[in-house]
Amino acid sequence: MTAPEERCWFTLDPKAQPVGPYSIADLTGYAASGLVSEVQVFWKEGKPSWDKLADVPELASVVEAIQQHKASSGSAAPTSTGVAAAAEAAAAAAAHLAGRSHAAQGHP
Repeated sequence: MTAPEERCWFTLDPKAQPVGPYSIADLTGYAASGLVSEVQVFWKEGKPSWDKLADVPELASVVEAIQQHKASSGSAAPTSTGVAAAAEAAAAAAAHLAGRSHAAQGHP
């Protein structure tokens, strides 16, 4: 199990390039602000593949933060017709996280 403050999780930016690392605490905070989506994929060293957020038990607190954000903002879960919008939101969130990652590493 990963400690909440350990920065070991990566996600993909809109160009499918890995960005991170992020801690569970980072991701939970971003999720609480609406910057992480359940359709985003995550990976850390030792995992065999990139998995959707909802399929990663270690990141359950991030999923909970997304659900709480949706409940407090009145956002509904995406329907089958909203999947494209959800994917677009995930790409935007990944781009935002990528920008934070580059800034934290001293990149423009």
